[in-house]
Amino acid sequence: MIDTYSLILWGKANNETKQGQIQKIYQILSILKEFGEPFVPNYLPAKKKVDCKSFILSVENIELLLKKTQKEEELDTKLGVGKSIDFFSSLNDDASSGIGIRLGNSSPRITNTVVIDFPTNFDFKQPDISNRLAELFKELVKIFNPYWGCISSRFNCQ
Repeated sequence: MIDTYSLILWGKANNETKQGQIQKIYQILSILKEFGEPFVPNYLPAKKKVDCKSFILSVENIELLLKKTQKEEELDTKLGVGKSIDFFSSLNDDASSGIGIRLGNSSPRITNTVVIDFPTNFDFKQPDISNRLAELFKELVKIFNPYWGCISSRFNCQ
């Protein structure tokens, strides 16, 4: 079995405005893009790889992803459920990172999260890569302000 790694951040539920959520998502994705491959959110997931659409990072595109009908928004508000969006970096599975962001949860039962699943070919043993990940982690903590975070190994979880 191949060991896989994830960067995980958990944030407390809050009543962040829609614009606040959009700005935070934009900042998170901008930092990932700045750090370069394999962290760039290039694609939106779909059931089939051939149906995946390219994603170009902009505030407007994030706003479009988060749009819902008025009825859905009213239900989400009652339940305290926020928005969840996912991305991935490459059509090559071995070189692709998965990126999941959930924000805007106001129910204390639901955690806001940022999860980045690193590619299987990512070599964590190289000092320059480890140092880069430490910097990425610090930058994401500044933006997201989590109460808990880690870079986990699948083997450690078992």
